[in-house]
Amino acid sequence: MRKLSSFSLACLLLGVVIFFLHRYGGLITITWQDYQLEATAGMLFFLLIVSLLAIKLCTNLLHFLFNWRKYHQKRHRNKIPEEIMSIFLALERGLPKIALEKAKLVQKYSPIQGLGEYFEAMALIALNDDEQAKMIFKVMTTYKKVEYLGWQGLARLSLKNDRPAQALAYTEKALQYFPHSPWALKTVHEQAQALGDYTKAEQALEQLKRLGYLEKTYLDEKKGALLTNWAKSLEGQHAYKEALSRARKAYRLHPGVEEGKILAELHIKLNHRWRAQFLIKRLWKLFPSEDLLKLYLQTITSKTALETYEAIQKLTSKNQDHEVSLIALAEAAHKAHLWGATEEYINQLARVTKDSVKVHSLEEKLSKNNPFK
Repeated sequence: MRKLSSFSLACLLLGVVIFFLHRYGGLITITWQDYQLEATAGMLFFLLIVSLLAIKLCTNLLHFLFNWRKYHQKRHRNKIPEEIMSIFLALERGLPKIALEKAKLVQKYSPIQGLGEYFEAMALIALNDDEQAKMIFKVMTTYKKVEYLGWQGLARLSLKNDRPAQALAYTEKALQYFPHSPWALKTVHEQAQALGDYTKAEQALEQLKRLGYLEKTYLDEKKGALLTNWAKSLEGQHAYKEALSRARKAYRLHPGVEEGKILAELHIKLNHRWRAQFLIKRLWKLFPSEDLLKLYLQTITSKTALETYEAIQKLTSKNQDHEVSLIALAEAAHKAHLWGATEEYINQLARVTKDSVKVHSLEEKLSKNNPFK
């Protein structure tokens, strides 16, 4: 409203002047040396336009001269995202000195206090100047809006120096300022699990799930590994029922070999022989191994070597052409004094495997008690 009133008043004054000059044209004459200029309405309008342009140019020039530093800083601030990407690339490629130079530019022109210091400290870590980096991170924890970066930097430094308990404490402090940080939650999950605090590790994983940070397949794999380690820990404490509960959940989420092996072990310890056998046969179909064979032998109650051989035949029928299956069958047949079957399994192993040393060593091992050799 104020601008509209000023514009209306200016138009009114200009109209009065133009009307006066149009009626009394030539009444006012401007003389300078040999030049003479009569103040007509057209001439006055031309001079007015020229004067306004001159005033505008002078104003812009003076504004630029008095604010050139602000223009300079603004130009560099617009380049800060590009500089940050250059720092990340330099650190990834093992060029910490270049990252340090870029970080100092960010520190000089960034409107956020502490942003440049963070990248400077990260470059110092890459240059193995941990003490200087630690000092910068500690100072950053006192800055507003970047406290999270300070605590996160201290956590990264602790991880580098192999101090998981300290890294976990710093990461939890960082979460107070940025509760939904994927990096911090992932670090809490990993370090808490390494320190045996499986409850805290599970909570961090659940928060990552709510954030949608991890894909379901990857999340199930992580949860399965966590519950498997938890079950192993409880097994070491002889809490077999609780361990079995964790192992079952782990196998449901991620039915892998490691999850299945710990579940089979617990079934054996709790005298669930048939469940253990069923599970081991299923795992044998996926990936036969000597560990699974040892577990399976604990579940059978055969009294003779021939009964053991027949039981192993049932197990290996799920994946009979695998190297481990053929070796297990050859050894079981040898113990049962089935020399022809032993020879046949060794020949099948020679056709399947590319490792001739393995076949030769097995032949030498089994030929000692073979009367036909």
